[in-house]
Amino acid sequence: MQSCPRCGAELEADAGHCEECGHRLAFPGGVAPAGPIRAPGAPRLIAGLGCGMLAVMLALVSLVALFGLIMGGLLGVAAAR
Repeated sequence: MQSCPRCGAELEADAGHCEECGHRLAFPGGVAPAGPIRAPGAPRLIAGLGCGMLAVMLALVSLVALFGLIMGGLLGVAAAR
């Protein structure tokens, strides 16, 4: 059996909280889960990088298209003279 870190009461092996003081245990049963701990709604790092890369690529394509339109328009005006 384990004891509550707050009040010292004895806890069941698979307790998620203390019945005496209501303290919520970090890991029910005192066993930490395997692997990294991440909040359920937390974004993943790789997903954030993917969105950033997409935004950069769209900005670059837009700048190239705008540059092409400006240069095409200037060349067209120069050729007409």
